[in-house]
Amino acid sequence: MTTFVSGNWAIGYEGNKFFYWSDVMLFGMDKLLFFGLGAVILNFAGYVPYIKAILAGVVKPQRVTWGIWTILTTIAFVNQVLNNGGYSALFFGSTVGLVGIVFLLSLVRGVGGAGRFDIMILSMSLVLLVFWVIFRESYYSTLFAIAIDAFGAIPTLIKAYKQPQTEVFLQWILSALGGFLSLFAVPQITFILIVYPLYVVVMNGLIVVTKYIGGTRGHDKVKA
Repeated sequence: MTTFVSGNWAIGYEGNKFFYWSDVMLFGMDKLLFFGLGAVILNFAGYVPYIKAILAGVVKPQRVTWGIWTILTTIAFVNQVLNNGGYSALFFGSTVGLVGIVFLLSLVRGVGGAGRFDIMILSMSLVLLVFWVIFRESYYSTLFAIAIDAFGAIPTLIKAYKQPQTEVFLQWILSALGGFLSLFAVPQITFILIVYPLYVVVMNGLIVVTKYIGGTRGHDKVKA
């Protein structure tokens, strides 16, 4: 084990894991808890208006994308817990509930879901879920989850580009920021704990960029 200590923090490497320790308090709160709760707050701040926009008929979520995200975020959340993800798991736990609500609403107020690609991606997600339940394997299931998640996001990326008026910036921006904060809530820096939060940041940011480009090219004037 190699450890470097300076003042009230330490960073080290043992086996295949980086870890850090700090007794720094932020606003009288443990630093990891502070970032974990901050990620949850941003998550709710983005999803609550998004859900209201769905109920108002402004936002039209893509059914398969949100169905896939419900399955995969559940896997990611449990993997975070099983791999000692600490307070970073709070972000994914809240995401499971919020994404599940959006998926249920999408069944009535959403779009898509009957195409071949939609069905194929959804089937892949269900296969991964069965694999994960049977083998309880975290490393490869997380990598597969990210790959399937990315494919599952394609319908929403296409919709955000062609029909940008059916999405809102706030939810995706705050989700990206929540994922970013959750990176600072992990107690140890391991691949399995940081790869999914990093993916969340990248994918949500990509949806924001795609919606923006679609809007600048006049697709927001196309009727949904």
